[in-house]
Amino acid sequence: MDLNNIVKYISSDDAEIPLKDIFDEYSALIYEYDFGDNWEIIVTKTSDIEYNNKTALITDFNGKYNPIDDLGGPIIFDEIMGVIEDDEELKYVLEEYIKSGRIIKNGF
Repeated sequence: MDLNNIVKYISSDDAEIPLKDIFDEYSALIYEYDFGDNWEIIVTKTSDIEYNNKTALITDFNGKYNPIDDLGGPIIFDEIMGVIEDDEELKYVLEEYIKSGRIIKNGF
C-alpha cells in the first residue's frame, strides 16, 4: 500500500490550501506543527456537516492535548479573545471549544 496516496503531509507553508481540496484527493493529512516541539497532528474527515463559515470547526479529537493547547495559557487566551472581538467567525470557533469542555477559559 502506498501511503502517499492515503495521507497528505502538510506544514505551515501549506496553510492556504483548503481542506476540501486535500480531502477530495486524500483520506487523511498529517499536519506538522513545528514551533520547536515538532508535533505531528493526523487529521481525518469523518463526515460532512452544514457549516457556512470559512474557519474549520473541529468537532472531535483524540489524544492527550486539545488542538489549541499550545497557545500560552489563560492570560494569552484572554488576550486572544480580546483581539478577536471584531472577528465574529474566529470568536465563534473559540467559544465552541470552550462550550465543548475541551478547554477551560481561565484554567486550562
